[in-house]
Amino acid sequence: MSNSGATGGMRIAYAYDLEDAPGKTIVGVDATYLPSEITPPHTHKNGPIMVYVLSGQVRVGLNGEEPKIECAGDSHYEPADTHNTISENPSRTESCRFFFTEVLDTAIWKAQGMEALFKLD
Repeated sequence: MSNSGATGGMRIAYAYDLEDAPGKTIVGVDATYLPSEITPPHTHKNGPIMVYVLSGQVRVGLNGEEPKIECAGDSHYEPADTHNTISENPSRTESCRFFFTEVLDTAIWKAQGMEALFKLD
């Protein structure tokens, strides 16, 4: 995530091995975008993610489709390898906060940590 050198950031809220899905881990991430902050185009190559907007707005464009603005209370699902062409806070004055979960291979999570969550283009 980037803008003029300042970042809101990401914090791992949890990471649990899934007993009913051996070899899989679910990771929860609390993310904040400062005003006008963006994440460059990227993919979540290691697993699907579910996103829930907690506050503010986030502009999301997936697989080259027309971007849409999601507001607090909105959510969406992205299968693994979905290309995030746009992910940004459209506000110049307000931060936005969202939470996402990703299910990925436990071995990849343990080996790569946060780097396993997404890959920049």
